Amino acid sequence: MHVNHAIYLLKGGAVRIDQEAGIIGEKWIQLDFEHTDDNGQFPLREHVLNERFSLDKVLAERAKELEYPAIHAQEVLEIIKSGAQAVFSPENVDPFYLEANPGDKGVIFRNENQEVIPLYELKENLLKGQKIHTISSSASKNLI
Repeated sequence: MHVNHAIYLLKGGAVRIDQEAGIIGEKWIQLDFEHTDDNGQFPLREHVLNERFSLDKVLAERAKELEYPAIHAQEVLEIIKSGAQAVFSPENVDPFYLEANPGDKGVIFRNENQEVIPLYELKENLLKGQKIHTISSSASKNLI
């Protein structure tokens, strides 16, 4: 495990780790901050995701739903598999963050304050930002 992975785990993130030989699927680990063991330590939760779940497919679905293809980039997949959050700064929209959520076989979107953003709310924000960009682009063309 890399030092960065340990940092992401301590921040509450999930990290994809290599499986042992013969095990099919993806294995993710995450600290369970809601419970403690007999020694007062936070236990490590393991999520083994079978072949029917694909983080790549989830990103493709969210990119399509949000009409924001940048979410489905290979670089984004690699970032969140490492346990980090991918950061997006669309024009005319507040930055947002994307992280893996292997426990629910999906992803989580967060705002700058690390609060969860519901998918519908993020979509509304992105669509408003696109409209503002379109209006300002056409307005600047009229000035030329």
